[in-house]
Amino acid sequence: MSMSLSNEQQVLQTISFTILNDSTIDHRFSHEGRRWRKAMRTIRKQTGWLRTLWGRDMNTSHKVDIFIVWTDIQAAESFETSPTFDVVLEGINISPLKVHCITTHSNLSPHGLTELVTLFFPPALTHEDQEFFEEQLQHYTARLPHDEIRSKVHGWTLGPVQHGADTARGCLVFLEWGSLDQMFKVKRNEDSLFNNCFVPLRDEAERGARTALYTKLRDGGKERSVCAFM
Repeated sequence: MSMSLSNEQQVLQTISFTILNDSTIDHRFSHEGRRWRKAMRTIRKQTGWLRTLWGRDMNTSHKVDIFIVWTDIQAAESFETSPTFDVVLEGINISPLKVHCITTHSNLSPHGLTELVTLFFPPALTHEDQEFFEEQLQHYTARLPHDEIRSKVHGWTLGPVQHGADTARGCLVFLEWGSLDQMFKVKRNEDSLFNNCFVPLRDEAERGARTALYTKLRDGGKERSVCAFM
């Protein structure tokens, strides 16, 4: 798989929530699984929808993240403010939904082991500081050996997000690893490019970072042509 960049920005809406630890949403014929498939169908019917991906966080198995690709920010906002949004996950989630949108220049598609690193910066992050961080991240990606991380997608939140008791500007970085063994091997290697380039970049986030790990990003449906990056 390879990364494909687009000249146009993609709008990616993330919806985070918790479920019961023993929830069976990924079991096709369970009661919760049927509800989950119905929710995925409902999302697919929304105007401006392009694709849905989702994953359960290995670090916190009752946490689920949905990633919805939209044609534009208006479509994402229309869904979030619609009556459908309030009930689409009814009977599945046991916590309030946390929602925000990011823009990316490359497309997210289903793939294997994925680490999502969210970096938090002050809300008043200047355009110059963001550009500098972007340059460093792109420089790291250009040098990235395939045996470390197979591919990367990143994007910035549109507006501030809640981070603990504070608000912050978020940068979400999706990293595709070949396997858990490979990820641990790279992270244990002090000479790896990941440890010498990405970790210092991560540590520049003035308000900290948060990590989620998915065994895979699952496909919740795709009806329109989206250029796959992996």
